[in-house]
Formats: sequence, C-alpha cells, structure tokens
Amino acid sequence: MPVRNRIGQNGKPYRKLKHQTEGDGTLQKEKVEHSSKKRRLHIVLSLDNPMQQETWSILSHAKNKTSAVCEAVCGFHRRKSLEDILRKVLREELKHMPIQPTATVVEDSDVSKDAAVLNFLLALQNE
Repeated sequence: MPVRNRIGQNGKPYRKLKHQTEGDGTLQKEKVEHSSKKRRLHIVLSLDNPMQQETWSILSHAKNKTSAVCEAVCGFHRRKSLEDILRKVLREELKHMPIQPTATVVEDSDVSKDAAVLNFLLALQNE
C-alpha cells in the first residue's frame, strides 16, 4: 500500500512501502523514498462555468497541455508580481508629489463670445 504525503528523514517524500520477509517468515516493511522529480496535478473543469469552458477550449487545442498550463500559471504570477511592484513604486512616488487642486474658471469673455455666436446663429435662422 503506498504511503502518500509522508516525508522521510532526509526531507524527501516516501514513494511506497516495500515488503520483505525476514528469515523467520515475519513480514518487514521498508520505506522506499520517492526519487522522481515529477508531481501530479489533477484538474476537473466544469463546462457549465464560462471561465472553465474557455480554459478547456484553449487547452483542448494545445499540443502539450502541461506546458500550456505552466505557461499560463507562471505568466499570470509574473504579471501579478510586476503589477504589484508598479503599484508600490507609483504609491511611493505619488506620496512625495504635491497635489494642487485645480478649478476651472470660466472667464466672462468666453461667455460673451459664446453669446455673440449664438445671437449670430439665431439672426441667420430668423432671416
């Protein structure tokens, strides 16, 4: 029977139990350490979920699904990390910048020009 998620004394996980019989006929179990550098991931996608359906449509066309998943996960984390760094830098820089409120002042001359243009247009309409 395999042992899962158990760590040996050297920090490596055990892979399975190896059964050996001693000279007196007693069964001895020896722990064999997991030597493979591979890890297994099982994903179940629900095609009722739009995001998971989109994921499946992308993965179903990928020649190497493992590479596609790795690229997606690593790319997401790289972009997330870059975004976090940019936000931090921007926050720090904006702390030191003086922000002055600006108010838009409508000048009387602009209002009078607008009124003159409207009056001219009304005069053309009335002719």
